[in-house]
Amino acid sequence: MPLLLFGRLWYNQIMQLTQPIQLDKLLDPLARSLTPELAKILVDLDVDPSVRERSQYLAERANEGLLTEEEGIEYDRYIEAMDLIGILQSKAWSVIARC
Repeated sequence: MPLLLFGRLWYNQIMQLTQPIQLDKLLDPLARSLTPELAKILVDLDVDPSVRERSQYLAERANEGLLTEEEGIEYDRYIEAMDLIGILQSKAWSVIARC
């Protein structure tokens, strides 16, 4: 089990270094088409409280090394979604700053 956890932690560290960069480049065409109105909607996007609670719960379990394999997969998906939203919001802020 520790090897699986170590593998997951190592994978997450690598993905945090590479995946956002790739996503950033992939989302450039979308960002170029953002209007100020759409950018404001993206910036104001808020997470549903139940999703926030679940992701925080999984984060705590991950920090304690207690995630099951299924929870680890779910947590990875939350991280990927948060990366995507964060990149989109960053691009939206750039659009708003130019206006």
